[in-house]
Amino acid sequence: MARKKKPVSRKAKKARIDLFGPPSLLFGESEATYNELFERVNEALKPADIFEEFEARDLTNAMMDSMRFARLKPALLSANMHTGMQRVLKPLCDLSAQIKLDRPILDADKVAAAWAMGDPNMRKVVDALLDLSGLSMDAVTAETLSYEMEAFEGIDRLAMNADARRHAIRREIERRREAKREALPPPVARMSRLAGIDKAKANDNEKSSKEREVIIEVEVEETGTVTEAIERRPKAVGE
Repeated sequence: MARKKKPVSRKAKKARIDLFGPPSLLFGESEATYNELFERVNEALKPADIFEEFEARDLTNAMMDSMRFARLKPALLSANMHTGMQRVLKPLCDLSAQIKLDRPILDADKVAAAWAMGDPNMRKVVDALLDLSGLSMDAVTAETLSYEMEAFEGIDRLAMNADARRHAIRREIERRREAKREALPPPVARMSRLAGIDKAKANDNEKSSKEREVIIEVEVEETGTVTEAIERRPKAVGE
């Protein structure tokens, strides 16, 4: 009977985390969150040796990268919305637009900066300008994305590399485990083959027994007695 695996203590988990050094985290990222992710990866993989423990750590890093890059894209977009606003407002902050609004001439750069700082008056001005031109915040977001397209594509490439590394690590773990399964000791492999042969023989015997019962039943119907049916039935080989 296989021995039940003892649960890993918190002290042992901490020692396993410290074995690979402190995690590489950005400012504001939680080490507790990283450690929890690392522990859950270990619980799912159940590393069998130091090599698999190292792969579990590498897999945790790849997963952190994937989540990190998913957060960075909207953060980059939000941080540069004032640039998109500025690009949208430039053609709107001209003399004709200001005359229609009956307001003094506005500078697009200053309006965008005040809008980004949350100035309520400038936000009303921006809403009026966008409404006058039939635009929405989608236009501002699109301009921001267009301005930062190269950075967004770079983040996407990093995210794809992290996903590819994550899948490669999992494939490597499965490859190593499959190689171990194929390299079973000869006695174990021989016992598995013998068990398969015995099972096949048992199935054949059961099938043959059922066929003989059917033959006897048919002969009983013809002769009227079991004894006469058995005596009339030809002997099978080995009987």
